[in-house]
Amino acid sequence: MILKQADFDFKVMKNKGDSGNLLIATQKADGKKFIVKHQRADNACNEFMYFAIAKELGLPTLEFYLFEKDETKKRFKSKYAIAIEYLEDAKKFDYDIETRDQVKNWQDSFKHWALFAALTEHDGFEILQDKDGHIYRIDPTDAFCFSYFVEKIDKPEILEFLTNLAMNYHKQVYGELTQHFKKLSSENGKAEQKLFLDTLKKLTELADDKIDPYLDELEQVYPQDFTHCYVFFIESCKLACREFLSELDY
Repeated sequence: MILKQADFDFKVMKNKGDSGNLLIATQKADGKKFIVKHQRADNACNEFMYFAIAKELGLPTLEFYLFEKDETKKRFKSKYAIAIEYLEDAKKFDYDIETRDQVKNWQDSFKHWALFAALTEHDGFEILQDKDGHIYRIDPTDAFCFSYFVEKIDKPEILEFLTNLAMNYHKQVYGELTQHFKKLSSENGKAEQKLFLDTLKKLTELADDKIDPYLDELEQVYPQDFTHCYVFFIESCKLACREFLSELDY
């Protein structure tokens, strides 16, 4: 479902993060609130595809929707925007083995850690806890390392550029998996390691037809050639995960 600006009231959020100026969009029909990221052209596509993969792997996600393209840039600076469900009274979650049982789905933090590594994020690993004790991943804007070529998204050469990059992407993913699993293993036990590795295994088994509907939706907003590049990146990611798991005989 692609959202229309006309169905929302907007206001600027006071706090400003790495994603630039954020908006709060309130749905006119029911008053539901969303955080809107729009400053950079890769904000919407990266977060949309990260949450799509997480959702299809069975991880609880906040609601997430793309907005229709804003060619005029009157409201969305980059033309592209994503709406993410706004959590009232949420607080930052930091894993602590002593207090983890106060959180209903603390295990998901290790599953998201696996995705953080597999999708080569280099920004902060941010998780929020809602008032009912559930945790949700937020701000995966830096996934897929698309920030390195955000200025090329609307350029004709984007497909060739990203195809060449994707061919070597699995090497970068493998390195990230090695680094993060080493850190996780030094700080946590076998149960937590299993959560991480099981998530990678599920990622390797993720069928194309589970992701295709999200790519189709992305094509309604972004250039077609650009959305095809996610196919290359996801396949490269799966390849790296298979190699990594094979090395561990897992």
